[in-house]
Amino acid sequence: MLESLSATTSRREGRTTSPDHKGTPSGRDQTRVRPFRLCPELDVLSSLARLVPVFLGIYLAAKVIDLTLRGVWPLAFDGSLRGILFLLELALGVALPMILLAQERVRRSTTGLLASAALVVGGVVFNRINVFLVAYQPLYPVKT
Repeated sequence: MLESLSATTSRREGRTTSPDHKGTPSGRDQTRVRPFRLCPELDVLSSLARLVPVFLGIYLAAKVIDLTLRGVWPLAFDGSLRGILFLLELALGVALPMILLAQERVRRSTTGLLASAALVVGGVVFNRINVFLVAYQPLYPVKT
């Protein structure tokens, strides 16, 4: 009874059990530990990842337009810490993941998706560090 309930649950969840009926998923690498014994749904993740370069392109265009309208492009290339960190943020956090996720091969691999997502998250963290810690200058003098 318990075995049939386990088999029914496994079939409902889209898993099959191995012939030894010990509850291990068949057809998977047994040395890898996966959360809840589920494989990533690459079809869903890759279709979502197809949209990420579009949004990163919009973000990059907004950054370029902002710098152009304010006329501060020379500050990005002046060799200061602010300029270098800004260029690294754009290169590693925006341009590189945009290029990677534009490739079908990267979108179809879990490693490629993880690396690209990590670069995007790192770019956001880099942006917050640049805006608040590195380039922040208060509008009003600080009283000491």
